[in-house]
Amino acid sequence: MISKLEDFDYTMEQSEEGYKNFTVIKCKIKSIEWLYLAAKGHRRAKFDLETNKNAWLVP
Repeated sequence: MISKLEDFDYTMEQSEEGYKNFTVIKCKIKSIEWLYLAAKGHRRAKFDLETNKNAWLVP
């Protein structure tokens, strides 16, 4: 078992073999719902990042 990354010896060719398993993923968040659970009362809100409108859903 390798205990440190420095102890692992590899070639550039071995390193490039894994390249095909990776990709770039781009995401754009349109809205977020926030939920807060509490004994005195739950709260829920929605934040719309496209229209910049925020609203309480509960209470």
